[in-house]
Amino acid sequence: MQALERMRRWVAEHEAAGLNRTQVAALIGCSEGGLSRVLSGTRGVGGRMAALIERATEGWHEGAIRAVDWYETADPMDATAEG
Repeated sequence: MQALERMRRWVAEHEAAGLNRTQVAALIGCSEGGLSRVLSGTRGVGGRMAALIERATEGWHEGAIRAVDWYETADPMDATAEG
């Protein structure tokens, strides 16, 4: 599962529980604008943001979105990987 897809689900669950986007961003430790840009794909996730997301998602029922998850690439030896 890709980190961005998981992040979108994590945010959606919090919004469904009654939090607004600003409150969800505060759980992470970033601005609402920064979170919205990440979710829309207009901003990449740097090391600091990846670490904040990992910390915020610890204990999530799907498991933390680890910082390294944002940087994993397909195995070049995997014949099924798209390239």
